Amino acid sequence: MPLRLPAVRFFLPVVLSLIAYGLVGHVWAAESNGDVVVYEQAFFSKYNAVNAEDVLRRIPGVEKLLDAEQEEKRGIGSGGDQILINGKRIAGKANELSAALNRIPVERLSRVELIRSTDASLGVRSDGLLVNVITSETVAEGVGSWRLANYFYDDGHSNPAAELSYSNELGGMQYFIGAELESVYSADYIDENFFHSQSELNEQRRNKSAFDMEKYQLSANVIYGFDGGDELRVNALLASQKDYLRELSRRKVVNALGDQVEAYSELLESPDSSDQWELGLDYSHALSKQLSLKNIAIYSYLHEQTQQQQYRLDNSGKVINSSDSADVIDTEAIIRSSLLWQAYRLHSIELGVELAENILDTDFDLLLANNAGQLTPVDVGNAQSLVTEFRQEFFITHFWSPSSVWSIESGFNYERSRIEQEAGSYENRRDFNYVKPRFDVRYSLSSAEQLRLQLERSVSQLEFSDFVPSYDTELDRLDFGNPELQPEIAWELDLSYEYQLPNDNGTVEAKVFYNDIDEHISTVAVREGRSAVGNIGEAKLYGAKLSGSVRLAWLGLPEAIVSAEYTAKHSETTDPFSGQQRAINEKPDYDWRVGFRHDMISTALSYGAELIGTGPVELQDIDVLQRQSSLLNMNAFVEYQLAKGLVLRLEGNGLLENQSSRQRQRGLVAEQLITRTERADLYSTREWQLSLTGRF
Repeated sequence: MPLRLPAVRFFLPVVLSLIAYGLVGHVWAAESNGDVVVYEQAFFSKYNAVNAEDVLRRIPGVEKLLDAEQEEKRGIGSGGDQILINGKRIAGKANELSAALNRIPVERLSRVELIRSTDASLGVRSDGLLVNVITSETVAEGVGSWRLANYFYDDGHSNPAAELSYSNELGGMQYFIGAELESVYSADYIDENFFHSQSELNEQRRNKSAFDMEKYQLSANVIYGFDGGDELRVNALLASQKDYLRELSRRKVVNALGDQVEAYSELLESPDSSDQWELGLDYSHALSKQLSLKNIAIYSYLHEQTQQQQYRLDNSGKVINSSDSADVIDTEAIIRSSLLWQAYRLHSIELGVELAENILDTDFDLLLANNAGQLTPVDVGNAQSLVTEFRQEFFITHFWSPSSVWSIESGFNYERSRIEQEAGSYENRRDFNYVKPRFDVRYSLSSAEQLRLQLERSVSQLEFSDFVPSYDTELDRLDFGNPELQPEIAWELDLSYEYQLPNDNGTVEAKVFYNDIDEHISTVAVREGRSAVGNIGEAKLYGAKLSGSVRLAWLGLPEAIVSAEYTAKHSETTDPFSGQQRAINEKPDYDWRVGFRHDMISTALSYGAELIGTGPVELQDIDVLQRQSSLLNMNAFVEYQLAKGLVLRLEGNGLLENQSSRQRQRGLVAEQLITRTERADLYSTREWQLSLTGRF
């Protein structure tokens, strides 16, 4: 039974109250000067850590950065990852940070810095906390790590996985290389009942959707230091992926008395494949003691081939209903160059430009069965499309520290962009100009307390796949692309208070936020009874977030960490079909998380668990009104160090099966012409992971 909001309101304050009691205790691992907390080798050498990510998960407050969902970034910008490696972010977008951290063996880890002030030299804006992982250059020999794993699922399926990484030095070059076999499987079950508008049951469905993915990946990070202090970083990625989706829906049609009048099944098969590579360069050059130049260049290439075929299965055999396929090439090229001037002792100025080109080349085909059961092509219009975005962004940032307790960052960005789309004889070209100021003011009330005020005007990254059509097999409808789609623009205001508990016992943070959105992206009418992704005008999103992560030193368990996070939010916009106020589609009013981790150093045993909850969500479209209940799930793990550098781990994910319920109404929703009501119960298989990790 999903945990309801009143229970959450009772449960989380209890946990956060326990966090407040963590103000006492003693942990000797970290050194602090207020804005920067440093964890030296004495901290992580006592754990059974294999790589840098293992170390970061032992530091209170950092796990939320590791587990945060990666949002699609517009270019490189000065935002992005809140975890740096040697003061630099990864010069890549597909080359994930977590993979880079896994490639850093614990032997090459020198220290970890938690930075809570603005720092012009890093070139990355912080949302409050920056983590800087510093590697060591004093390791005489090459070191590596490996991981073998197998995933098991409730339905009997199993998948293997493996990782291998190695790092060494060659002359003035430090390199980290890795190879990975990643396997992902999931199975979702849906029990559905369909009712006529008169609330009479007319159909029942039992659905199983199984997704199986296999990915092979090679990645590398190279750091080369030149005489004079210049540094070149190269990041490379090569990946190949194949996945297969199979959905089987067993259907029974009944009459008003509940008697079966027809039984059949529908089968969806979707084999997909993709090839990807990426190259990133990061070069920094000191022109003088006060002047430095930074350059980042990234090129990424992705080729995807997708196919969906839907069949009807009954006593007469197997008949195809629809077939659609897409061949997509997606590329992105970015160059960012900036000049940092340490103007005065308390002032720094960064001036630069970013150039980017995004190209989506897609070829989409759709065939639907006619009355004779034969597939016939459907004229979609913009099925063969070439979408290109050119973007220029000029920026200037001023860093000012008027005193030891104040840190002020102000910036101004000006963006010019052009989006072009070609589809047969159709051509569309649009130009955009955006002014994006930003401010970040931080005040240290004491060495342990900080207030932060952040104000920024942001522009979202468009999904260019929304410009082209696709076929939704679940709703049995063609989703038209929208060549007039524009980015969302928002004023984002955050006010935060953070308190660092004494003796490295953790942190507590409270935040309020307000987003004023223009050109909100939802769905708009494109034809009678049909919709596509589009801009619907204004929207608002505001709320509050309370989080904390603390060691249980006050209970005599300094190596145990309990963490909690609760976000309450409210959103509103005007529905384009009914003209009435509603929430932003699929935006829950609350979400929360409670986690626990305990490292028993004397016995080389570690264990932990995490509860995750999400509030109900609603979706409103031209022909769909849907509400899905709240979700509650749980993950847990236990690991044991068999020998030095050899760790056995058992992990369970989705232990509460993602159970939820859904109600969906079909018809012209705005006119209240409901032709069908659907009620469904949903759940997923649990995943068990057994892995063995070692070093060499």
